[in-house]
Amino acid sequence: MPTYVFRRIRRAPVDASAGFTLIEIMAALVVLGLVAAGSVAFFVQSIRGVNGQKQRQLAVFLADQELQSVQALPPAKLVTGRTQASVNAIYGSAAATRLNIAAQDDTGNSANYDAAANSGSTPSVPTVQTQTVNNVAYTITTFIDVCWYDNAAGQCGRTSGSGLTQEYRASVDVYWTSTAPCTNGCSYFTSTIIDPTADPQFNSNISAPTIDAITPANETVYNDATTHFVLTGQNYKTGVRVQIQGAGGTITNISQPIATEIDFDLTAGDKPGSYIISIINTDGGHVQTTVNEIPQITAAGSWTSSGRTLTLTGGGFESGATLTMNGSSGGTFTVVGPTSATVANFTGPANGSTATLTVKNPDNTSATWTITAPNVTSSSTSAVAAGRSTSVTLTGTGFRTGLTASASNGSVSISSMTGTSVVLSVTPAAAGTDTLTVYNTDGGTDTYVLTVNPAPTMTGLSPNSVSKSSTVTWTLTGTGFQSGATVSATYKGSARVLSNITINASTITFKFTTTNNTGPITVAVTVTNPDGGTVSGNFTVTAS
Repeated sequence: MPTYVFRRIRRAPVDASAGFTLIEIMAALVVLGLVAAGSVAFFVQSIRGVNGQKQRQLAVFLADQELQSVQALPPAKLVTGRTQASVNAIYGSAAATRLNIAAQDDTGNSANYDAAANSGSTPSVPTVQTQTVNNVAYTITTFIDVCWYDNAAGQCGRTSGSGLTQEYRASVDVYWTSTAPCTNGCSYFTSTIIDPTADPQFNSNISAPTIDAITPANETVYNDATTHFVLTGQNYKTGVRVQIQGAGGTITNISQPIATEIDFDLTAGDKPGSYIISIINTDGGHVQTTVNEIPQITAAGSWTSSGRTLTLTGGGFESGATLTMNGSSGGTFTVVGPTSATVANFTGPANGSTATLTVKNPDNTSATWTITAPNVTSSSTSAVAAGRSTSVTLTGTGFRTGLTASASNGSVSISSMTGTSVVLSVTPAAAGTDTLTVYNTDGGTDTYVLTVNPAPTMTGLSPNSVSKSSTVTWTLTGTGFQSGATVSATYKGSARVLSNITINASTITFKFTTTNNTGPITVAVTVTNPDGGTVSGNFTVTAS
């Protein structure tokens, strides 16, 4: 027969603090979750930046590898097998535009190709190649072009002349597209000069510089703004020059803090687009990178409720640009010039909401500006009296310098304002409602509706006859009397203390004592409503 053993399980006493500890742990986990969520964007951006640098480093390697292959060839073999058609094809490519080949090399020279080559020839240096690494396709375009070297200036250009010698410039462009920051394509290019003569001045002694990293990493500048660039790489010679091609901008403050770094300031011009920065060594070796100049909006203002035209200022606005607000038409858009544009019939956001304006140029570069409307959250009063000037303070957010106001019923003026309050002097014309609207100069608006009460009136005071000395209950008749109104009276020119005051919309009763009454007596009564509406009247009574 089985034996059953029963054990008493002793339960530990419940610690009341354990529940609080669990709550604290849960709260901490929530906080950690919020922090982690907030850091996701930063983490993703960091990963993208790292991937972008890795891709650039691989592009540098591919370009250098190709350039070394070219330098290893005898000068006579540089263009062997390259047909005129294939060379002309790359002259018309985006790579030629990026390197500005037409401006720097003699592209019409017959020495740029092999006249004996045909479509079946194998070129010593292919014009275009593709290599895929880590699922990213890199297109390598190699130019072998004649340029004319000026020994005194240390430059090789596209035009021949006295004292200039014919050289070859070998230029390699590596282009790829990937996820950010290269969604719209990235490129890296480098070049060197090769001397084809029997006693070469340039072949192996030129060491082309490299760009391994660049700050800012997005290589983006804004019109009319100055951006500080830091380039790190190899083979930067003392006295290196930095040039910009096609942007109309200027480069200043070039310095070399260390052998592997070049610093400079780029002040962009008024024409957005993609431009080439060239790093040129004194021996002619150089490397290039692109800089994307985009338009920007620096201010939006000058809008009034009557004119309804918004003025945008900034840089890089091109003729034919369009404007949208939150993706839809924002009004009649006109480009005044590179730094100014207007939007007629503009209606901005209201009641604390936001609107994003986007100016898009014909070349697809764009700039954005966000307008946040003022937001009225409370008022010092919700009701005012018709025909009476009342100070009304609106509180909220987003009240900006230059703010104006209007009223739907009567008049309004601004007495003072800060970013969170505006003091208005309001005079409604008639009973009903009065909609107050405040307007920022960027077109953002908000409203507050006041109740407008009719001004009180007096039609009579009774009794109209009193005894010589007595305590009299007076009844004032009229309209628009409000609960909480104050009532004052003078009797024979002397102020009286009133008691037993009762108020309704059309009558007010009160008591005070009369003494030494003789002849006609004047009773002056003043009623002031809580909304500020007031009325005064004189009434004549007789004594008996």
